Amino acid sequence: MKFKSRVFFFLLVCSISFQTATPVFAAGVVTKEKTYTSTQKDEEYTFKTNITVDGRKYKMADTIYEIVSEEPEMETETVSYVKKKTLDKEKSYTPKDSITKDGVIYRLQHTDKSEVTLEEAYTQNVTGYTDYSDEEAAGKAPLTKNVTVVNQKTKKQETVQCDFYGISTLPPEWEYNTVNITFESYNSQYFSWQGLLVEKNISSPLSGYEKEIIESVGGNTQDYQVESITWKGKAYKNSKGILCRDAAAQIKRKINHYRVTYKGEIREDSKKAITYTSTYSGTKSTQTGNTVYTIKAAATYEKVTNMLAVVAGLTVGVLLFIILVIGIIYLLKKKQTGKNAFK
Repeated sequence: MKFKSRVFFFLLVCSISFQTATPVFAAGVVTKEKTYTSTQKDEEYTFKTNITVDGRKYKMADTIYEIVSEEPEMETETVSYVKKKTLDKEKSYTPKDSITKDGVIYRLQHTDKSEVTLEEAYTQNVTGYTDYSDEEAAGKAPLTKNVTVVNQKTKKQETVQCDFYGISTLPPEWEYNTVNITFESYNSQYFSWQGLLVEKNISSPLSGYEKEIIESVGGNTQDYQVESITWKGKAYKNSKGILCRDAAAQIKRKINHYRVTYKGEIREDSKKAITYTSTYSGTKSTQTGNTVYTIKAAATYEKVTNMLAVVAGLTVGVLLFIILVIGIIYLLKKKQTGKNAFK
C-alpha cells in the first residue's frame, strides 16, 4: 500500500471513531395540550414539570395559552309545571308526554286522578193550586196538575207535574148586588110588597124584613146579608095607573172557596267529573352574569440530556484527535528521515 493511501485510511478510521463517541444534540421536543373552561380569563392550567415519554425524560420549557371561545355562564335549576284537566266521567284523557312553556321543555312525571263535584244537587219545591167555589167540585179535582214556574238555577221557565196534596177552605168573599123592589099603593097610608105593608112615609122601607128580601132572591140568611134598603125616587103611577114607588136593597152574598193544592219539585242530580292533575319537570337555564372562557393551553417539553455521557464522549474524542495529530506528525517525520538516508 502506498504511503498516501495508508495515511488516508488512518485518518478515515480516526474520523469514524471520533464521530461515534460524540453525543448527538438533536432537539427532542414534546408538546402537551389541554382544553378547559373557566370564568377567569387568565386562569392557567397546571402541567407537570417533568414527564417521561417512551422511557425518555422531558422537562417543561414553555406554556402558551389561547382563548378559543367565550360564552355567557348559565346556571340550571329543576322547575315543575302542573296542568289540570277536568272532564266528564264518561270521557277519557291521555296527558302529553312533554310540554314546552316559556322556552322550557317539561317532561311528564306522573298524573293523578280525583273525582270532583262540578255542581251540587239542586232541588226546588214547586206548588200549585186550583180554587173551587163548590166543595163537591173540589173533591172531584184531578190528582195531578202541570205547574209552570221559573227554575231559580237556570232562570228559565219549566213545566212541572205536581201531585194532589190536599183541600183547604179559604176565607169567604162577599159579592155585592142591588135588588130592586117595587111597592104598589095599598091605601092612602101603606104600600104593599109581596103581602107586606110598608108605610108610605117611612124612611127605611122593609126594615125588619131582611129575611123576606133574601128569600125573594133565592138566598138564605147564612150566605146572604142585607146591607141597606133605601127609596129610589118619588112615587109614580105605572102603566096601569097604579101608584108605585121603587126601593133598592143592597145585598151581599158570601162566596165560599175551596183550594185544591198540588206539590212537586224540580230536581237535578249533582254533576260529577274527573280532574286529571299532571306534574311535569324540566330544567331551566338562566345567565349568571359571568362569562365562561374556553382556553387551550399548550406546554412544550425538551428532552433532558445526560451531561456525564456528553463529557465522556467529548473526552474520548479529544484524545483520539490528539492521537491522530501525533500519528500524522510521526509519519511525516519518519518519511522525512527516510528521504534523508538516501541522500
